[in-house]
Amino acid sequence: MFSATLRANSFRGVTQGMLTSGPPASYDPGYINTQTAIASSAASLSFTGLDTNSYKSWRLECRDITPVNATTVGLQVGEGSTPTWETGSSYAYNAIYSASGGTPAASTSTTGGAILVSPDNLDNSQGEPSMWSVDLSDLAYGTSTTHKTMKWTFGYYKSGVGMATSNGAGYWGGDTNSITAVRLIATSGNIVGSCTLTGRP
Repeated sequence: MFSATLRANSFRGVTQGMLTSGPPASYDPGYINTQTAIASSAASLSFTGLDTNSYKSWRLECRDITPVNATTVGLQVGEGSTPTWETGSSYAYNAIYSASGGTPAASTSTTGGAILVSPDNLDNSQGEPSMWSVDLSDLAYGTSTTHKTMKWTFGYYKSGVGMATSNGAGYWGGDTNSITAVRLIATSGNIVGSCTLTGRP
């Protein structure tokens, strides 16, 4: 027969004790899902109305991105509540990219119409959708005195060649206003896929 006796805990030599529950004062919730965009055939996947008061860093993750027709893809930002999309030739970026069997090369510009995250055309015929992750800094940092930087890692299928990667960083250099919107665009034609934007307090 099994028997057990329930006894109270005894802490000898302890003059004071405290039992607490819940997260510690320094609890970090990590990235919190704020928006998801899905495109079946669209020129862009957009995220607007970003809460820059509640979130100080951002991450955009895109999955299964495939162009309707082979094209490059880029990132643009927006300002204000409407928002006003910044499409001028003032994006600055620098990236290192390489494809299967190829030599790594640089892609750089200070006068781009977007931050070009895929220097090569994405293939639309091999069934190899791309994956992309970009980290964005505090989009309201320094208000009107500081450019807002972003960096990315991108894996894609280069048209006619094979798997490729691109790693880089860039920013919108036309002004230093707060950024309230971001979007992934096809530089020509449409794209298919989904992106999720998360924020971190």
